[in-house]
Amino acid sequence: MLAPLTEILSVELPWRDSLHEYLDLIIPLIRPWSEDLREERFFVSEQGEKPWLEISADDYIKEAVLHYFNQEGEYVKVVEGNVSTGRWRYFGGSNKLVIDYGGNSIMYELKYLDDHFFILRKYGYGPNTPYLFLGHEPIVRLLEWRDCVELLFDTYRRRARNVRLMLGAGLVLIVLILLFSIV
Repeated sequence: MLAPLTEILSVELPWRDSLHEYLDLIIPLIRPWSEDLREERFFVSEQGEKPWLEISADDYIKEAVLHYFNQEGEYVKVVEGNVSTGRWRYFGGSNKLVIDYGGNSIMYELKYLDDHFFILRKYGYGPNTPYLFLGHEPIVRLLEWRDCVELLFDTYRRRARNVRLMLGAGLVLIVLILLFSIV
């Protein structure tokens, strides 16, 4: 019973075997601080200033894959310098995004969005439904996937530290009030 509480209060990232397992662990912790798709300024490019680098743990895939979500629904995917285009659109209020690319249309659900990370998950109920884990390219370009996970977890770590400080300060205040009310 104490193990889940200890893990929640801990600011250390527990070890997991795969990127998918890390995302399953971290996303519920940081989800309250996520933006949503209505706030396009977080993921849409006006002049190409929001390149999203795909983060993958697959050792056999060492390609640099950039994703651009441009204004007016233009989607650009760059794989090792080769550019292909498509369309993107979201369904207002549902935080679902459809990417039309290469003759396919895939619906994703937003899992997390901020200035540094854009995490989508292919729509479905299966436990192994794949993530599309994207990081703002200038920030994650030279990082390995585990470093990106650590950076993502820093979002929780910073917030948890603030919550701990507030709880500690509240507890001290309560103790002081009780002490002064007794005296």
